[in-house]
Amino acid sequence: MKLSKDSVEWAIAHLNKENDTDIFPKAYEIEVITEMKDLCVEKLTNIDIGNYNWHLSRRFVIPKDELSYRVITQLDPIDSVFLAAIIKEFGQNIEQSRIPESKNIVFGNRFSPSLDGFLYKADNQWRRFWETARNKAKDYNYIVKFDIADFYNQIYHHTIENQLIECGFPNEVKKSIKNLLNTTTLKMSRGIPVGPHSTHIIAEAALISIDNSMESNGFSYCRYMDDFIAFCETELECRILLNKIAEILDKQERLILQRHKTKIFTHDQFFLECESQLNYEPLNSVEEKILEIVHEHLGSAPYRKKIKWEDLDSDVKDFFSRIYFGDVINKYLKEENGVNYSKLKWFYHRLSQLGVPYAIDSTLENINLLTPIINDVCEYFISAAPNYSGALKVKGRMLHSLLDSELVLSSEYFQMALINLFSKTKDLNHFENFARKFQASSETIKREILFVAYALKAAAWIRDNKEKYCEFGIWTKRAFLIACSCLPQEERKFFFETARSELKESDIMEELIINWAKDR
Repeated sequence: MKLSKDSVEWAIAHLNKENDTDIFPKAYEIEVITEMKDLCVEKLTNIDIGNYNWHLSRRFVIPKDELSYRVITQLDPIDSVFLAAIIKEFGQNIEQSRIPESKNIVFGNRFSPSLDGFLYKADNQWRRFWETARNKAKDYNYIVKFDIADFYNQIYHHTIENQLIECGFPNEVKKSIKNLLNTTTLKMSRGIPVGPHSTHIIAEAALISIDNSMESNGFSYCRYMDDFIAFCETELECRILLNKIAEILDKQERLILQRHKTKIFTHDQFFLECESQLNYEPLNSVEEKILEIVHEHLGSAPYRKKIKWEDLDSDVKDFFSRIYFGDVINKYLKEENGVNYSKLKWFYHRLSQLGVPYAIDSTLENINLLTPIINDVCEYFISAAPNYSGALKVKGRMLHSLLDSELVLSSEYFQMALINLFSKTKDLNHFENFARKFQASSETIKREILFVAYALKAAAWIRDNKEKYCEFGIWTKRAFLIACSCLPQEERKFFFETARSELKESDIMEELIINWAKDR
């Protein structure tokens, strides 16, 4: 059994549109895959799904806030295409087995691949979840909110396998997904990758039996991913319901409730919670004005859209130029209940969408406190840098100093996100600092430095490191091949011929890169 051409072409469009994950910077390999689409489609449609050899993924521990962490996974780029194509072709089998959307019970990750590459419905499922919960709560005196502890990492592979069978997945497809899970967890029997968009629907498959049990018990509830809200008449009924839910989770899949996210509300308390979730309270008049600008320029569902800074009206630009962003950021960082990272993420995402350059200085001044949202901050920096009127090379020196700090050196993820700034914003660069660090750096950091060299067309330095190619790991080798595309044509032709002779039969990504790079 093989994937259809349409599914693979859609998967490539999906990665180009949504990236392989919201957590990592966009991999350079996605650009290569997009430009070499025809060859990629040809290679992947000739592979039997059940015999596909999944590659080793990358795992990072990243902060959720100041003191908690999660493990996230980045699949090999070709694996991301192959998995997305599988989900595009067979994901409807899972969707049809879920509680129908019309019942207003299950929200989030509703499978609905669009022609332009989005995988799930974009009708603000999170907001619909809270609006539905508020409406249902009108008829009840007590409401209980709970979620599953460490859900993605605790899902048994056997559970996934059984659900895929129940959903009517062909045996080869079920086998391939099981092999992927075994590869990403190093043959441990539980856990699915956190990060890739395509795995969300697989997680939803694991919740089908939970939903069915809750329905058969007559519970009134709604769910967004692994966040549940249930409705009761009395506080005692809430506690009895939690006991039953705990038993269902244990018997069905050996899952448990998360203690600190389990809470019983009175009717009035819950309506205040709904208001808090649904009605964003601006921090001050500045944030209120930003909300107004975002809505005016990006519409009512703006999260995926952007507008060019140069297209904004002069009075809007003038408004942003007069904001003291240091004060705004400090207010978020010093809220009474601790740093409000969710609002900070919102704030930086909106500035990124508009390309507002005036928060760059204040951001760098507070960067040590912003590391839990480092990827959002870096995305903002990349978006705003072209509109910045100051000396970016000076900012580059500040960032190099930050890269040498104990805090950043303690996390490869922090380093990766910051070095990516230098490959996306060439005016920052002091490449000699990276050249000195290259040999002593980890594989992850070497890969990022190679992309900086590629962005700067540092051909002499790349040439000096050709003899190290065979020593690199697979992710670093690919970065080096991409970097070599800036070498003179005859030189890179000879190097690529040597690299091609060492390719394994399954190294589709390397073959795509060599074909992409040799004639550039």
